[in-house]
Formats: sequence, structure tokens, C-alpha cells
Amino acid sequence: MEQDEDPMMAFQEGVTEIMMACEELRQPFKAENPKVPTAVVVQGRDDLNLMFENLGGMHHQLHQNNNNANAGSNPEDEQIQKDLFQHCQLRVAQVAQLVLERAMASAEPQEEEDSSKRNNNADDDDDEQAAQAAQQQLELERQDFQASIARIAELNFIWCLETGQEERIAQIVEQYAASQRNALRERAKPSIARLVQERRNNNDLVMEKLPHSHVITVILGQASALIHPLLTWLCSLPPPPEAGQLVNKLVEAIRSLCEQSVQVLDEQAQTLVKTVTGWFWTDRNVDDWMAKSNSQEGLGSDSNNNKLYLGTLDGLVEEMAFSCQVLARYQALIQSVPLAVVQKTIEHEISPEFQWKYATLERFLATQQWKSALMLATPVSIVLGTSIQVPSVVEDAQYLSTRALERAASTRSTQAIGTVAHAISSHVWSTDITGGVHQALADQVGCYVDGTASATEQQQASQQQSPPRSNTNSFASALLGALDEDIGNKKTPPSSQPPSSGGAPSSGGLFQSLVGGGDGLQQIRINTDFCNLNGIHSASTACRSLVKFLDGLLENPEANNEEGGDPAASLKQMNAMIELAREELSHYGNAYDAMLKLKTQHVIQQWCGSLQDPPKRKNCPCIPLLRYYFLNENFELDQASFKAAESDSRLEQDLLSALSESKFLQQSHDKSDAEVLTGIREELTQIIEELILDCLLHAEPPKRFTDWGSLLLSKQVRMLKLYLAKLQDKNNTSGAAESRNPAATTKYRPWERLSQIVTVLQLERPSDWTLYQSTSVLTPQDVRTAMQLRVDFSAEAIKTVVAAMSTNGANGQHK
Repeated sequence: MEQDEDPMMAFQEGVTEIMMACEELRQPFKAENPKVPTAVVVQGRDDLNLMFENLGGMHHQLHQNNNNANAGSNPEDEQIQKDLFQHCQLRVAQVAQLVLERAMASAEPQEEEDSSKRNNNADDDDDEQAAQAAQQQLELERQDFQASIARIAELNFIWCLETGQEERIAQIVEQYAASQRNALRERAKPSIARLVQERRNNNDLVMEKLPHSHVITVILGQASALIHPLLTWLCSLPPPPEAGQLVNKLVEAIRSLCEQSVQVLDEQAQTLVKTVTGWFWTDRNVDDWMAKSNSQEGLGSDSNNNKLYLGTLDGLVEEMAFSCQVLARYQALIQSVPLAVVQKTIEHEISPEFQWKYATLERFLATQQWKSALMLATPVSIVLGTSIQVPSVVEDAQYLSTRALERAASTRSTQAIGTVAHAISSHVWSTDITGGVHQALADQVGCYVDGTASATEQQQASQQQSPPRSNTNSFASALLGALDEDIGNKKTPPSSQPPSSGGAPSSGGLFQSLVGGGDGLQQIRINTDFCNLNGIHSASTACRSLVKFLDGLLENPEANNEEGGDPAASLKQMNAMIELAREELSHYGNAYDAMLKLKTQHVIQQWCGSLQDPPKRKNCPCIPLLRYYFLNENFELDQASFKAAESDSRLEQDLLSALSESKFLQQSHDKSDAEVLTGIREELTQIIEELILDCLLHAEPPKRFTDWGSLLLSKQVRMLKLYLAKLQDKNNTSGAAESRNPAATTKYRPWERLSQIVTVLQLERPSDWTLYQSTSVLTPQDVRTAMQLRVDFSAEAIKTVVAAMSTNGANGQHK
């Protein structure tokens, strides 16, 4: 008998426990104040989970009792058990409804009122760490609170379906979405309230530091924190049923709750952000800055630019860039939601306006900062402890350009990146318009270096003097002052003048006749030319550095892509905008390389002379001296005269002194960058090679060589090679320079033609040339002319060799 009554007794005990648990759970939630503490909400969730498990046990026991019932069991007892179970379900559902309503009406855990003040006044690491720990704890409590409400809502859905109260599901969804909206407003309220209070103070100093971007970050950050768990929950659900499939009402109720809550949170976040954004445009006078950018864009550097508060503008642009990034990240989160969000204020209004105004002001800021840097241009050392200097305008332009591009990339906006990159390339680095780096280098702005003044004196002088205008030649002004000083110190006029530069660039010509006029003037010109050459090379390097930065954006477009609808279309658009700016910068980099080559040719012509200069014996640049030397050198030697002619002391005094006594070449390895020095060496090598060939092959009367004379020529060429190689070896950078420019060895092979002419002159007999013919770069005419210089080569033997070369050449072309 006891065994028959045990299941019934156990069932009744379960009913009693559930009823008592319901009453106990109801007590803290039935007070008149609808708001309850967070701990109570969390405990209510745990209690409801326990009731859910107990009801499941009772349901299982009820079916077990029915299955085990014998034929003599009382149907009335079975009905009583069913009624008791349904009554328990209904009672638990009522309590769960009460708990959910009071939980949704309760406030989340909030930050203590004076905690922010403590954080602001914290001066040591312990207080800062304590504040961070308190903030992390607050976030954990909020997550637990929201998770508790979500679980209570899910249990309410279950019991609504089991008790036949499906009409309550829609009401629960609306209430839950409303509670999420209230939670977002409460989380953003402290930041918004502080902003409102600062705006009421109407303090101009404070207005420039209002934390609008901070408030926008708080709003969207808290909205994301509330949306993300809902998205996780939504994505974990089975996909919606197709036509004809069975509908899981619980799953659809949860799906409806997640989707509607996300939409409500998004709408509320966009509304708050739109309000704060309107305050931002007004408080930071963005429209006034936009008007300034439109009215002054494209103007040259003048005194009016000094009235622009570039520091304020820089802070404004920085805040706008950060706001663009926050908006883009939130936009990417929302666009990942698999629903059609009704309101798209951020995507269609706020974010485009921020991006457009940011890009405009970033372009305006970069232009104005460049003009400011141009007014304060001065030579700066690129390597501490060395004499290598570049115009500060190049270094400043590279820094400003890199900073603007990095800031534009941080916005995650293709429009901002493309606009800023194009503006930088066209307004700062372009070689086609005036007012940029190219014009500054052409005018030698910031290249003046007073070789007689100390660095401290130069700095003090630059602070006392008014900055030059961008359309003036700063070197010309400096040189006039140095000229007055030099004339006052020297009583004798210049003893010599360099050759005319002809069609040289404008940076040279006006004071060409003064180059030899005094050590002060000459040193100014040398220092200025080296600084200018280094600046042109640095400009080329800067353009390639910016190209490399843009290449990084092209290789990783996802990190800077805020588009959401069609990734392929977004990627294509981004590639097109950035690729355009990249091609422009690459083109300008090549243009600066060409400019460097032309400028190097002009500087060498100015300081070393040119192939067109007539030969001179003394008091002239090194190229005319070398021409005079080779035109007057005797190569028709015997063994005795060769011994005297090939003396090292004689060659160093008569041959190398023309190069070693050049002040320009003496200072080249100390004052020029490695690539610039490589260009100087290659250009000088090419000039000297052509000069020697011209003296050998086209001299009047023709030169005459013996085998001893050819040995002398070979030694002279080797000494010149060694001297020019040492120009680069002093910096130990020749290997690095060649590695940076691997095409140099294929496009230009120094001394190759001259070396083969020397080889021809050293042959024992003309027929020996067939051993070298396969690697020859000489034409048959070159070989004939060179062999005819040897006094011991017969005309018939020379004719035979040249004819064989012509035949072999014709056969090779035919093949």
C-alpha cells in the first residue's frame, strides 16, 4: 500500500515546494517601488531556473505515474494531479511575469556619482588601476543583469506557450525592447549631461575642448554592447522555416525579441548621435572653418595665414577623424544584422557628412600647415653628427603628408582616404603646379647654409628675421647679405670665374659670376647646392614612402572598409580611389628623380665645368684642367720616358690635383646623401670618360701612341677610377646604393667604352682584337680610329681587322 502511495506523495511534495518557492520569490518583487536591486534580479533568474527544472521533473513524474497506473487506479486522482500541475504552471507563470516586469522596470548597475571625480583627480598608478578595476566590475554586473532579464524573458515565453497565453508574447517583446532603449539612455545619460552642462557654461576655452567625440563613442559603444549579445543569440537560432515546414513558436518568439530590440536600440542610438552631432557642428564652428577652406584654398602663403589657429583646426580634424572611425565601426556592426533596419540616419546622413567635412578640413589643414612650414624653412640635419642637410620643407611635407594619410586611413572611409591622398599629391608634391615642394626646391627655399656661422647663430638669426615669401629665391636674399659682408672683408676682387651655365635651371644663373669671388660666397653656394640636391632626393624618397603606405591600404582593404552591402563593389571603388593617388605620387617620385639628375648635371657643370669648356691650365674648374692635361700629354714614349711619365708623384700633382683641389668634390662625401653622391660620381664619371675619349679620338693633331704610352694611359685611367670610387667608399655606401638601384648596373656601365679603347691601344698586334671582339661595345670605326693612333700598327693589318668586324657584324644582324 505504501508503495502505491509513494508516487502520489512525492508529487504532492513537489507541488508544495513549488508553491512555497513562488511565494518566496514574489515577496521582494511585490513592493510598491517597481525597481529592485540587481542582485535580486539575478537571484530571481536563478530561482526561476530552479522552478523550471522542478516543473520539468513534475511533468516527467506525472507521465510516469500515468504509464505505471494499473487498471484499478482512480481516474479522479489522475485528474487531480493534472489540475495541480497546471495550477503550478499557471502560478509560476504569474510570478515569472511579475519578476520580468519589475526587472525590466529596474535600473542597471550605475557608476557611483563621485567615482568620475576620483578618476579625474587620480595622480598615482594605484588610483588609476582601482578605477579601471571598478569599471570592469561595473561592466560585468551590467552583462549579468542583461543576461538575467533575457533568460527571464525566455522562460516567460516558454510558460506563455505552455499555459496557452500566446497573446502575451508580443507584449513581452515590446516591453523588453523598451527596457533596452531605457538602458541605453541611462548608460549615455552621464556623458550627455556633462556635455550639456559644459555647453551651458558658454566658455570659449571650454567650447574648444568639449568631448563630443567621447559622447558619440559612449552612445555607440553602449549601443553595441547591448546589441552584440542579441546578435549572438539571434545567430544561434535555427534559420526561419520555409513554406510548409513546422514553426517552432519559441524560436520565433526569441527571434522577434532580438530583431525588434536591435532595431529599437539602433534607432535610439542614431537619434542621440544625431543630436550630439548637431551640437558638434555648432560648438566647434565647423561651418566657419568650411567657409575659410573654400575662400582661402589655393592662395599663396601670406600674413593672413598667421591668423589661422592651426592648433585648433588640428584638434578639430583629429576629433572628426576619430568620430568617423567610431561611426564606421558601428555602421559595420549594424550592417551585419540580417534584417532590414528601418532608420539609416548614420549611414545616409551623419557618416557621409562627417566624412565629407573631415576630408575637406584635412586637406585645408595640410595645405595651411605646409604653407606655415614653408615660411619657416631652414636646413636641417637628417643624420645627427654629420654635415648632411636637407631643406626642412621636405621633411615637414613628408611628416604632414604621412600624418594626414594615417589619420584618413583611421576613418575607415574610402571617400576620406581618396580625397586626402589626392589633395596631398596634387597640392604638396605635384611637379605640375606652383606652391608645392617642387617649386620650393626649384627656388632653393630653405637651402641657405652660412658656412661661417655656428648652428646657434643661424637659429637666432632665423628667429629674428622675417620669413621669406614662397615666390622668392631665399638663396638670392642670403647671398646678397653674404656678398655685402664678403666685400667688406676683402679688398681684392675675384681672381677667376666659372664657365657660363647656359640653359641651367633658375637656381644658378644670376650670381654665376660671383662663385669664385671669395671663400664666404663660394662656401654659401656649395652648401646651398648640396642641401638642394639632398632635398630633391628626399622628396623622391618621400613620394615612394607614401606610395608604399597606399600599397599597404590596397593590400589590406578590409581594415579600412566601412561599406557593407557589396564587398566586391566597395573594394573596387576603394582600389580605384587609392590607385589614382598612388599613381600620381609614383609619377611625381619619378619626376623628382629626373629633377635630381638635371640638377646634378647643372651643379657639376657649375663647379667642375663641362665638355664644352675650352682647355685651361689653371684657375678654373677641374674639367677644363683635365682637358688641358690630356690634350698636352705625350703618349709617344719609350721605356726611359715612360719611367718618368708614370711616376705617382707626377700623376697626382698634374692629373689628380685637378679633382682633389676642387672644394665641391672635397666636401661631397661629407655633405651629400648616399644616393646624391652616387649621382655625382656617375655624372662626373661619364663626363671624364667622354672627355678622355674626345681627347684621344678627335684631337688635332691626332695623338700618337706607343705600347709604353698605352701603359701610361691605362695607369691614368685606373687612378681616375680609383679616385672617383673613393668618393663613395668614404661613406661605405656604394654597395647599399647599388642594392637600392639594381637597374643602374644594366642601364649604365661606367668606363666600359674607354676601357676597351685602352685595350685596343695595348694590343701587341691588330689581329689580337679578335679575342675581345665578342664582348666589344666599340664600332668598327672606333676600333679603326684607336688602332690608327698606334705608331707601330700597319694600315693593312688595321684594315683587315676592321673588315672582319664589319663582316661578323653583318652576319650577326642577318641571323
